[in-house]
Amino acid sequence: MNQNRTKPAFYSKDENALLVLFIQFLRNAECCIQFEYGSNGKTDNPLITVHRKHQYSRKNQRNGTKDLLPPQSLDDKVLAIIPISHHLYIAEHHRTHCVYKRSKIPTGYLQYCTKQQQPGKETLTVTLEPLRYFTEVIAGDKYNVVSMVPKGSSPETYDPTPQQLVNLDKSTAYLRIGYIGFEQAWMDKLTSNAPHLKVFDTSKGIDPIYEEEHNHGDHHHGGGIEPHIWNSTRNAAIIADNIYAALCRLDSTNAPYYKHRLDSLQGIITRTDNELRGLLQHADTTFLIYHPALSYFARDYGLKQISIEEGGKEPSPAHLKNLIETCRRDNAHVIFVQQEFDTRNAKLIADELGVDVIPINPLSYDWQEEMINIAKALTK
Repeated sequence: MNQNRTKPAFYSKDENALLVLFIQFLRNAECCIQFEYGSNGKTDNPLITVHRKHQYSRKNQRNGTKDLLPPQSLDDKVLAIIPISHHLYIAEHHRTHCVYKRSKIPTGYLQYCTKQQQPGKETLTVTLEPLRYFTEVIAGDKYNVVSMVPKGSSPETYDPTPQQLVNLDKSTAYLRIGYIGFEQAWMDKLTSNAPHLKVFDTSKGIDPIYEEEHNHGDHHHGGGIEPHIWNSTRNAAIIADNIYAALCRLDSTNAPYYKHRLDSLQGIITRTDNELRGLLQHADTTFLIYHPALSYFARDYGLKQISIEEGGKEPSPAHLKNLIETCRRDNAHVIFVQQEFDTRNAKLIADELGVDVIPINPLSYDWQEEMINIAKALTK
């Protein structure tokens, strides 16, 4: 294969940014994709030519099928993707072939770009699982709802997969939760990739908790606003209203249907709040948590949340000592830990104090069950 290629027109170590650019090109150019195999005949190293829409075909004498021919004018160009030194180079060249590595861009990812969307229900994309729960309850059978941050992943640090970027192009709208790290890092790229996408902010009307602006390791809480707004019955009611308003804008014909389902969800939220207040009447008023995801929960019920993280980083020995002293003074008997974070320091504190380490999942789709489980842990 010829190694003397034209210098790439675009280069970046950010492979996700390149994939976004690639999708944008394919959609705008109405591209066709041609798969070949290199001279070594190995199927794990095929060649790909991505042609613009003007195509010619010829009959393959060996198998009777039709092959796409390269563009016949300089106006018809090819997008070349050239993996070099574990990075992707993207360039637009006339009649250029390139090496394709399956580890970089799955075959289905490329093939999708030439297919028409299948008929059926429209899709709404949301950021995380609790928001998917609220949206599905109100949307009912009118929409498919998918979450960008899958179960078991952190919305603070998650990067979308290439297939998710492709699927997003099929969505009618995006419902964001407000201030979480994933949205701070990715929303501009996502909307640039899918300019047709209607974006709704479900945090509108929330009374935010402002904190000192800081970095959480490899992510940032923008604007100094505590982002975990869904872990609150008060906020959940506002989020539900915002989802209903978004659905009515998208599909006003079914507004009465959405209103009926909104009322049902608001009933669930109210009953959850009543149960939480009953459970927390005689509960511990102070608790530790590794990553401070329950700030709004604590505000709703007059509790004190103490974060093991120090400014978003691993706690120093001095900070650990202060935490232990604070727990003894305030009679904290519970340390909450989330599966996305390291639990070693939490266990160290628990051993020192003789208290319980309780795993929780504030990112659970089962929002009501998780809220009640947190309250029950504080009553033991």
